[in-house]
Amino acid sequence: MVNTFTREHKRLKYSYMLFAALTALALLLLLLAAGQSEWRRLQQEFSADTLVVSQFVREKMLQNETLLLALSTYFSGTQQPDMNAVRRYAATMQQRFPHVSMFQSALYLQDGSSLQVFRQIMQEQQLPDNVKSLRRGRYLENISPSEQQALPVIMVFPDNAESLVVGLDLFTVDFIARRLPARQQSRITLSEPFTLLDENPVVVMMLPVSNAQGTGYLNLLVVEVANLLPQEPSYDPRMLFRLRVAQEQGEAFSLLAHAPAVDTWSPVVLQQQQTLGFTGFQLLAEYERPLGITDINWGWLVLLTLALPLSLLLYWRLYRAHRSQAEGLEYQHQLLYRKANYDELTGLPNRYHFEDYATRLLSSAERSGTHLAILFIDLNGFKRINDELGHAAGDNVLAAVGAALSKLIRRGDMAARLGGDEFVVLMDPVSDGAQLEQVSAKLHDLIANVHHVYSERYPLTASLGSAFTAAHGYDLRNLLRVADMAMYNEKQNLQSH
Repeated sequence: MVNTFTREHKRLKYSYMLFAALTALALLLLLLAAGQSEWRRLQQEFSADTLVVSQFVREKMLQNETLLLALSTYFSGTQQPDMNAVRRYAATMQQRFPHVSMFQSALYLQDGSSLQVFRQIMQEQQLPDNVKSLRRGRYLENISPSEQQALPVIMVFPDNAESLVVGLDLFTVDFIARRLPARQQSRITLSEPFTLLDENPVVVMMLPVSNAQGTGYLNLLVVEVANLLPQEPSYDPRMLFRLRVAQEQGEAFSLLAHAPAVDTWSPVVLQQQQTLGFTGFQLLAEYERPLGITDINWGWLVLLTLALPLSLLLYWRLYRAHRSQAEGLEYQHQLLYRKANYDELTGLPNRYHFEDYATRLLSSAERSGTHLAILFIDLNGFKRINDELGHAAGDNVLAAVGAALSKLIRRGDMAARLGGDEFVVLMDPVSDGAQLEQVSAKLHDLIANVHHVYSERYPLTASLGSAFTAAHGYDLRNLLRVADMAMYNEKQNLQSH
C-alpha cells in the first residue's frame, strides 16, 4: 500500500511538474512573440516616419530639379535668351514654390563672342555690363573679362539683391567654385550650405547648359534648407536624421541635420539608411530613433510576465490541494484496507487476509518445491479471564498475545487471529519436522510468558497443532483442518491430565 501511494504521489508530482513546465514554456513563447510583435511595431512606426521625411525631401528635390531644368530650356534653344521671359518664369515659379529663395543665371565668358552676348543681355536689361569679383570677404571689385575666364551672373530674381549679385563672377565665390560642375556635363550639382544676410541656411543647385552656338550658361536655384523638411507633427520629433550630398565632384558633405530639442540617451536605438537618387547627385539619409520606456506598449508584456510566476504559483497550490486530497483518500483507503484485512484488537491479519496470503504463498511454494508449515494456536485459560474479569481484560490479553507473536515471526512468516482466542502462524520456509518442533516449543514458551496485567493470577498456556506441506500437501483447507485437529487433540490431552 505504501509503495502504491508513493508511486501515485510521484506520478502526481511529475504530472504537475510537466504541466507547469509546459505552461511556463508556452508563456515564455508568448512573451517572446509579444516582444517580437512590439519590436516590429516600433520598427514599422520608425520606418513610416523615415518614409515621411524621405518622401517629402524627394518631392522637394524633384520639384527643384524640374524648376532648374525648365529654367535651362530658356537658354538652350535660342542664340540669345529672352530675359523678360526668364524673369516672368522665375516670378511665377517662386510664387508657386515659396521654398525657392532665388533664381540666378550666369554666362561663361571665354572669348569675344561670349563677351558680346554678355553685353547684349546686360544692355537689354539696362544693367551695367561690368564683371565683379568677390575679394576680401564681401567687398566687390571690377575685373576685366578679357584678361581671364569669368562666370558673371546675368539674371537674379527676386531683384532685391540685383545690384550686388548681377555681374558677380561665380568663379570668385569659393563655396560656389568648389562645387561648380564641368561646363560640358549637363548634370545638377549642389553647393555646400551657407547663410544669407537673413541668416537662413541655403543651398545652391547648379545646372550648366549650352545653346547651338556653343554659348554656355549656368542656371542656379537657391533653396532654403529648412524648407526641404516636413513639419514636425508629420513625424516623430524625437527622431534624429542627417542628409548628406554625394556627387562626383568632391567628397560628400552635410546638407542638413535634425536633432530633438531634448537629448535623450537610450541603450536601444533604431537606425536606418536610405539613398535618394537624383540627376547628378545622391542624398544619403541617415535616421536614428532612441527608444524610451514610454515607447513600448507594456500591456501584454506585463500581463505575460506576471502570468508566468502566477501560473507556477497556481500549479503549486493546485498540486498541494490535489496531494492533500489524495493523501486523505489514501488514508481512508488504508483505514478501509486495515478494517477489511486486519484484526482491530491485535493488529494482526484477520482470517480473510491470512487465507489470501497463504493461498498465494502455497501456490508459489508448490511451484518452487519448497515447504512451509501452519501452526494453529488456542489459548488455555483465556475463557476464565474473560468470564471472571470481563471482556476488557480479555481484550488486553489478546492484544498482548498479538504483540508477542508479531515480535517472534520472521520476515515472510505471518501470524493472524482467526477469531476469539484462536491464532494461526504461517512459516515459510520450513526445512523439516525438527525445525517445526523447535518453533512449536518456542510458541509454547512465548504464550506461557506473555506478560499481562493478570499474569500472576491467571496464567496462560497454549494448545498447538501443526500441519506440514511435506506431509499434508499444499491445499490450505486441508492444512488448516489437520492443524486444527492436532491442536484439539493436544487440548484434550491437557484436560485429561
